[in-house]
Amino acid sequence: MRWNICCRAGVHIRVINFVEGCWMYSLNDIFQLLQYQVSYVLQYFPYILLHFFMLFSIRFVLLVMLSKGIFCLAGSLRKYEFSFLLLMLISSLLVSIFLLVTSRGVFYLGNDFVFLSGVLLGGRRGFPLLMINWLFLSFYIYFESRDVAWVSYMLFDTTIHFLIGLTACGLLYNPLGEYSWGEIFFICLNKIMACVVSAACWLIMMHEEWLPGFNILLFRLVVWPLVSFPVIFLFMFFMKQDACLFTASAAKTR
Repeated sequence: MRWNICCRAGVHIRVINFVEGCWMYSLNDIFQLLQYQVSYVLQYFPYILLHFFMLFSIRFVLLVMLSKGIFCLAGSLRKYEFSFLLLMLISSLLVSIFLLVTSRGVFYLGNDFVFLSGVLLGGRRGFPLLMINWLFLSFYIYFESRDVAWVSYMLFDTTIHFLIGLTACGLLYNPLGEYSWGEIFFICLNKIMACVVSAACWLIMMHEEWLPGFNILLFRLVVWPLVSFPVIFLFMFFMKQDACLFTASAAKTR
């Protein structure tokens, strides 16, 4: 009982320090911090474009396979979505491994596809993608020799994205996959929620001062959506179009 009270008090104090510390920033400091974070993201701009290229390429290949009845995609929108997300997740993993080995850079969009797997596939079909991401993060952390707290946070972060994706899936239930623009916007808002919860968990689990906590919150809320939202929006746009193809093909077979 006493230990629980101490833990709650410690979390409460860290949150108060975080809120008070945020007020210590002037607008100039925030703009300088944003400028630094944007420049950090822009140095990986070729790899951001590579993800868009992979989205177009993988979709083209899957549609060709679908039209010719290759693999196990025909007649099932869920199998198509699973294959698309799985290939995009693996491609993002390979890009991250390449960056890590060649330049020690850290750039990873895999959590976005884990989030989308929760939204589109649900718990049973989306869980294998979460497991793949867990395995990759375990490899990455082992390669980087991080401590236990960092390991726990990284695994918890991807789990948060998946669970909030599942929440959005339950609220949006759309078996035909023909999402409206409002629903796609709602999915993006849930991605922001995942970022906020993840940043809060960072502050609590890593026992950091207010400055690193504010930095990661600012990065997750302002800078990272500049990369994440276009990828999520384009993927959902493809799903919206491809769902219409599946609906039309199903109507022809009747």
